[in-house]
Amino acid sequence: FFFLMIRRPPRSTQSRSSAASDVYKRQYQRRVHGGKSFLLESKIYSFSIQRMEPTYVSTWQQVAKTENSYLTGLHVNNSLCFDSKKLVEFIPLKGKLVKWYMCGPTVYDHSHLGHARYVSFALTEDRRTYLGFDSIRRTMRDYFNYDIVLCMNITNIDDKIINRSNELNEDFTEFARRWEQEFFADMKLLGVEAPDIITRVSEFIPEIIQFIEQLIAKGYAYASNGSVYFNVAKYVADGFVYGKLEPWSTNDEEKLKEGEGNVNEQEESKEKLGKGDFVLWKRSKPGEPKWASPWGDGRPGWHIECSVMAKQALGDVLDIHSGGVDLRFPHHDNEIAQSEACIGCKQWINYFLHTGHLNIAGLKMSKSKKNFITIKQFLAKFSSRTMRLLFLMHKYDGLMDYDEEKSIEQAHNKEKRFLEFYRGLKVILRQNPIAQDQKWSDKEFELQETYLQTKERIHQALCQNFSFPTVLNELDNLMKAVNTYTSKPDVKFPLVQSIGNYTKFIFKCMGLNYGGDEEAETSVGLSNAEKEQIISPYLDILSKFRDEVRLHSKNQDPKRVLQVCDELRDDILPNVGVRLDDKAIGQPSTWNYEDPEVLRKERQDKIDAKRKKEEEKLRQAAEKKEKEERLREQAKIHPKELFTRQTDKFSQFDENGFPTHDAQGAPLKPSDIKKLKKELKDQEKLYLDHNAVAKSIL
Repeated sequence: FFFLMIRRPPRSTQSRSSAASDVYKRQYQRRVHGGKSFLLESKIYSFSIQRMEPTYVSTWQQVAKTENSYLTGLHVNNSLCFDSKKLVEFIPLKGKLVKWYMCGPTVYDHSHLGHARYVSFALTEDRRTYLGFDSIRRTMRDYFNYDIVLCMNITNIDDKIINRSNELNEDFTEFARRWEQEFFADMKLLGVEAPDIITRVSEFIPEIIQFIEQLIAKGYAYASNGSVYFNVAKYVADGFVYGKLEPWSTNDEEKLKEGEGNVNEQEESKEKLGKGDFVLWKRSKPGEPKWASPWGDGRPGWHIECSVMAKQALGDVLDIHSGGVDLRFPHHDNEIAQSEACIGCKQWINYFLHTGHLNIAGLKMSKSKKNFITIKQFLAKFSSRTMRLLFLMHKYDGLMDYDEEKSIEQAHNKEKRFLEFYRGLKVILRQNPIAQDQKWSDKEFELQETYLQTKERIHQALCQNFSFPTVLNELDNLMKAVNTYTSKPDVKFPLVQSIGNYTKFIFKCMGLNYGGDEEAETSVGLSNAEKEQIISPYLDILSKFRDEVRLHSKNQDPKRVLQVCDELRDDILPNVGVRLDDKAIGQPSTWNYEDPEVLRKERQDKIDAKRKKEEEKLRQAAEKKEKEERLREQAKIHPKELFTRQTDKFSQFDENGFPTHDAQGAPLKPSDIKKLKKELKDQEKLYLDHNAVAKSIL
């Protein structure tokens, strides 16, 4: 019995298939009891066996550097290197060219209570993925100067799409295309650039069938009852590694089930050779779209689409594949297995990037839980820049918690600071002080040194896995330094302009436009009528303002003149996109041109804040009045009557009305008597303070 207990490892350590267990080494702690231990099957087991988590070793190989390699110093968090916390250097296969495939959306919507709908373009983890990778794509292209070709798929054949379109009695193609259009409209609202290549599953059915045929010919797939499955055991036996991203999940039944979609588990278990085998082609069912194939009518499985479309669009080996962390297993691991088996290579993807989880109120945000915020709900309160800032304030591959009172407010405040910086910068540049003395003093050299050091720190932050939170903090600090510099006289125009242009460039690399880079329309070539049409709203405002000022001046009403000036600033000019800011008496006011809708919203926010402040003031006044009324009523009670009225608490009193026994007839404790004496003393003071004749009575 003792020998068997030692020889046999715990059952949980034998859960992986024998084929997969050959790939990864398992390690166990040993404890030596009485100085004795045993050597069995090349492993040390002692009297007391304590299991550790298995150790999995990454098989990822770095791309070899050549004389044509384009090296920028960029290092990334490659999910294929799960056994190391170190970032790895990014080296494209072919010079500056970066072939990038990104998992796109499954386009459908969710119903709620039969009528209200939670649409698929909500602020969920996939939206964090698209926003996050949009910032990374822009940075790689605009800052590091890579030539990027990005392909994104649209999943328009899926169990959810089929079920929902059947419920609505709508053709699945039209249904999916409608929600696809909503998705891209959503991305446009957020400023996410469209991919270079868009692929839809329904447009690649012949290529998918051909890909599956190649897998069957090589022995890595098999047909069974009209469906086709991938043979994981054969794949591993031939020296491939299954589960490169999450080897610890290859026997996770919940994840395996989720990856297969809506299936009959009993039928599937009979059709599959191995428990971990996954479907490549699903035989047709009533009410589902179907296509003819060598194995009968059916449709593609989920995982096969990405392998096929990536190969067709970008070739055999990719530089980058990206998606949400939830897709690592089984979806991305199955993609890797299919592609490497078909192509015959051991590394289909060189760098796998994943965005982290998105939580709301501490819980994972997802459409199935319906605990998410729609884009329209968010943009009703904040700008798209605020949303992007919210994401950029967190590491793209780390956990992010959505909290309107904390993180969103921080992003909103940061956006306001950035906007105020550029408004002030416009005013300085508009003054064009270049004609002044340009000789630098110590303060210019100090600002220049801050600027250069900031540029270096930002470069290092971008090189270290796109550390956007660090970049934002550095930009924030640089702007504060510029504000301090420009608050003093004798500002050197070229230095401020240089820093302003740099900050605009870095923001633009992250997908944020603060710079006013839009080309200003020129009046050259415009007719007089066209010029009049442009300036007439402003001249109308000026003319009306002048009339009112003249009127109230003649009536000798300076207060009304000031009111008219405030109305011009607060209520009239914002409607034509002019922000007018007052300065100290004797200093000229400053103006900026902005989106009228933004200015109107700011004005409404101020009105709402003022209303809330007034409401709070009224509430506090009402509370104060109520408290005073209670005190007046309390002050009418003579101290000798204070406790005698409380017969529910006391049963006996002394000659002065002070209680001696509680309601049950038990004598009061010394601690209770001490508290009651203090209460009596407070009542005597209150009575005296509020009653003019009380003193003579007492």
